Amino acid sequence: MFKRPRLSCHYKIVNAALAASLIFLTACGEKTPEETVEETPLNLPTPVAPASNSYKLQAVWATDALSAPVIDVAFTGGPEPIIAAVLETGQLQLFTVQADRITDPINLGITAIAAGQAVVLNGAAVTLFPGLGGSGDINLYVYAPTLGEPIRIDALPDAGALGLCAGPPLEEGALLQLGYWTQARPDILQHGHLIQDADGNPAWTPIGEHSTGAEPITSCIVDRDIKIATKRIGHAMATLSRYGETFTLALTDSNLLTATNSAGAIKRAEINEGITIRVPSPATSLAALSNVQFGNYPDGLIILGGPVNGRHQITLIEPGDLFQKGN
Repeated sequence: MFKRPRLSCHYKIVNAALAASLIFLTACGEKTPEETVEETPLNLPTPVAPASNSYKLQAVWATDALSAPVIDVAFTGGPEPIIAAVLETGQLQLFTVQADRITDPINLGITAIAAGQAVVLNGAAVTLFPGLGGSGDINLYVYAPTLGEPIRIDALPDAGALGLCAGPPLEEGALLQLGYWTQARPDILQHGHLIQDADGNPAWTPIGEHSTGAEPITSCIVDRDIKIATKRIGHAMATLSRYGETFTLALTDSNLLTATNSAGAIKRAEINEGITIRVPSPATSLAALSNVQFGNYPDGLIILGGPVNGRHQITLIEPGDLFQKGN
């Protein structure tokens, strides 16, 4: 049987703790595999701030029209950051942070994607994006320029997952940190690492479970802290951390983008359009990258996917106003 080469983390983890948010469940510290389900329900206020109490962000660029509606987006960082877009057709397409196409859409039967990690495979730098297949299977979608297009590697084929999120690993040797919830247990976040086993295959090592109390999970963030959203919060979340401040972004079902700072204060994030750059409405997907090492984004980068005047695109947004003093 073909034995996959060993994988190792290519970039070091930044030990920056995410701040607690009033609208999210936050679980601080590393968990042990023996940890039991947390039974305390979430106390979730309505995540809508007055229109006058808002941040003003700027749309700066956008992709060309996509071949189908975009249903999910994700980043991977490092010196060559990548935007991954999942289309309604089950196709995956990759872009640079300057909105240039890296690959054509490829049909991988994918339904959702989470933040990628840059790793070294047999001496070659590759990007791993965890994602969902049509039957709830969790896979790794692997890309490197030498491959030409992403390929799929089975990770948790029997997960039965409804959604997932990913982040940098908490321990040496793990590929990435993963959280997911299932159709059987939609209010429980399964949290753990994906590692590579002795045969070179992805394997799951659990860290713990986290419960919303009863409400189905709609989105999550896994990093040094864990944040879980339900429908009252929104259907997508992301974080931005710069200059000692962390913001948690949420995209609500009413097409509002909210930003919660480290102190738990919530404001709307309103986006100014450019002369030719429009913002998707309604936005279908959200992702953010704090440290963008290419493309001249000193304050990080936010992306929104969705329709604009009948076409489908990803819009790139400069978040500098979040970090202005006095905001």
